[in-house]
Amino acid sequence: MNSYQRQKLRKAVLSNIVILIDSREQKNQHIIDFLNDNNISHIQKKIDFGDYSFKVKKYTLESYFAIERKNSLDELIQNSVAIDDTTNNKINRIERELLRAQESGAYLEFMIENNSYDDIFENNYNSLMSINAVLGKINKYKFVYDCNIQFVEKNIGEYILNTCLGWAINTLAYSEKIEFKNELLKELGVVKGVVK
Repeated sequence: MNSYQRQKLRKAVLSNIVILIDSREQKNQHIIDFLNDNNISHIQKKIDFGDYSFKVKKYTLESYFAIERKNSLDELIQNSVAIDDTTNNKINRIERELLRAQESGAYLEFMIENNSYDDIFENNYNSLMSINAVLGKINKYKFVYDCNIQFVEKNIGEYILNTCLGWAINTLAYSEKIEFKNELLKELGVVKGVVK
């Protein structure tokens, strides 16, 4: 696919994208403000895994792709070792979320706000977990569950939108994973033969 075709596809997707926000997502007004300020449609609904996904026209892609947002490195660490209120057993909420996505055949991307990798190396978090243990957990998530973990210090709304756009464009252009790909490309005005 040449750059003109990619630009055409990007413009078509951007004009028709609706960001899906999980109805259980909290403290995300800054993200909603970004979407509103940029005239990006969004709706709140229950999403089976992750906090954000998207649809293009009538085609929902939440069973293929989602973004899990953590407000901070501290939240990631706390969710890595939490106590189940009903059983008092230790559970790993992160792995539970990753397993749900993996079982669905979906790709889950993690975005950690307000921190960077430097914060790990500088022990700039509120946990007794060692630096090596934190890095070990992050690496396990990345390699065992094939997910990406991004640290986003600011502009997370823009990062969420561009990650959804990038996933949509690359998947529609180069992958056969989505069974309704050809129908969606036709509705977007992108001819199947041009994209292959």
